[in-house]
Amino acid sequence: MISSGTSDAAALSNAGAVRSHSLRVVWVVVFLVALLMRAGWGTYRLAQADDPSALEFPDEQQYWDMAASL
Repeated sequence: MISSGTSDAAALSNAGAVRSHSLRVVWVVVFLVALLMRAGWGTYRLAQADDPSALEFPDEQQYWDMAASL
């Protein structure tokens, strides 16, 4: 039986699309997990702070000054 090769090409294209989709899903999941962990850490840090409005690190003061100057 002689094949024209179109079904093989279509199968390879479909496999690439599935792989691309699954890779995109993995990146979205990784991003969401990181976002939730960062939000949780920030919330925990604020809850444990004696003064939530106090800046803990020197660069935070610099960022605040730069934002205020805008």
